[in-house]
Amino acid sequence: MYITTRLKNPHFPPETTAKIAMVNFSISEAGLVDQLLGIIVARERPELEEERSQVIGQINENKKNLGDIENKILSVLYTSKGNILEDENAIKTLSSSKVLANEIVEKQHTCEAARNRIDDNRNEYLGLTEFAVTLFFTGNYLSMINHMYQFSLAWFINLFCTSIDVADKSEELDERIASIKENFIRSLFVNTSASLFEDDKILYSFLLACKLGTKCEGVMATDYWQRLLKLNQDPGEGNVNGHCSLPVSLALLFSR
Repeated sequence: MYITTRLKNPHFPPETTAKIAMVNFSISEAGLVDQLLGIIVARERPELEEERSQVIGQINENKKNLGDIENKILSVLYTSKGNILEDENAIKTLSSSKVLANEIVEKQHTCEAARNRIDDNRNEYLGLTEFAVTLFFTGNYLSMINHMYQFSLAWFINLFCTSIDVADKSEELDERIASIKENFIRSLFVNTSASLFEDDKILYSFLLACKLGTKCEGVMATDYWQRLLKLNQDPGEGNVNGHCSLPVSLALLFSR
């Protein structure tokens, strides 16, 4: 039996926790960075991404072949009767397996070197994907203000791909990446703001400024920041369905 929940961090009594296995399927920052990196490289340098797929496939095949050889050697040693040095078939099998294993190991080293070279080229777009991931997880803070503020990953990736397509072309990589960043943050801000209450558009701008600002590092890790986001008013004081606007949140926060 399995049970699913949309809660990001569900809590259960100790006796219940001891009887269940919790699996978190929510995407991580590292996982999303890798996913977006694959998307941008496939669109900007498709030959590089195709080569990477082939190299990874070859690496996995080499690992499988090495495992098969090891199993074959173990099988020969297990089935051999008496002194293995007098078993001509076993000696031939072990010798051929050793030669084949050495060839596979050499191929594996070549593939690993090729993968490192490809990864170095892919990492030229790493700053762009980290920037996009920062924007995605910044938007997730909005759900702490109002539960209606939920944005799907598929929608986010679609905006990212569209921004890549409409950004200005350039032979200079830095100019190209800067254009994609500009188009993406503009598109994301406009589309996200369209689904927010008017007061919360200011809050979203504030979130982006704090997350992207070079002088605001560590702000979101403070207790004051969490209190600002989670703060709710008492019923009858302007709070509608759990919604708490930025001006009221700031007033309540700094009055304590």
